[in-house]
Amino acid sequence: MDNANIMVHNDFDVYSRIKDLSNLQDGWDFGSGYAPSREVIENTCYIFNHFERREFEYEVSPTSSGGVKIIANIGEDFLDLTINPNLTIDLTHEHGFGVNFETIYQKDGVSMEEIELYLNLLSIQSCFLLGRYTLENSVNLRVVSTAIPSETSMVVYPYLITSAL
Repeated sequence: MDNANIMVHNDFDVYSRIKDLSNLQDGWDFGSGYAPSREVIENTCYIFNHFERREFEYEVSPTSSGGVKIIANIGEDFLDLTINPNLTIDLTHEHGFGVNFETIYQKDGVSMEEIELYLNLLSIQSCFLLGRYTLENSVNLRVVSTAIPSETSMVVYPYLITSAL
C-alpha cells in the first residue's frame, strides 16, 4: 500500500478506506506488519458508524500489530481510537500540532460509552472555541457536561461550559 495514512473528509470515504484495509497482506509495513482481521475491520466500521460526527475530520490507518487507528480531529484536538487485534479499543486525546502538542488523556480498553462521551465533550468544546454554540446544541451541553471520563483530569475548558449553563 503506497500511502497507509489517508485523511478522509466524508462518511463514504471513511468506510471505503476502512474496507480497503482488508486488502492488506501480512508484511505490508516494509516486510513486517500484520494485516487487520475481518473482525477488526467490521468492528472499526461499527465504531465509526456509531460515533461519526460531521464536524470532525478523520484519518484512518492500519497499525503494524494488525489493528486499525481512526484519528478524529477538530481544530487542535485529536482523538485517536485504536482498534486492537483483540478488539479492545484504546483512546488518546492530544491537543496541539506537530511538536507543540500535549497528551490530555489516554486510556487502554475503553468502552463505547466512554468514546461517545469523549466525542460529545470535544464537540461541545469546539462549539465554544469555533463560535458554533447555538441554542440547538445547548441541549447536548446540559446532558454531557457533568460527566468527564478521567482518572485525573481532562481539559474541556470547563469555565466555558459552566458559564453557558
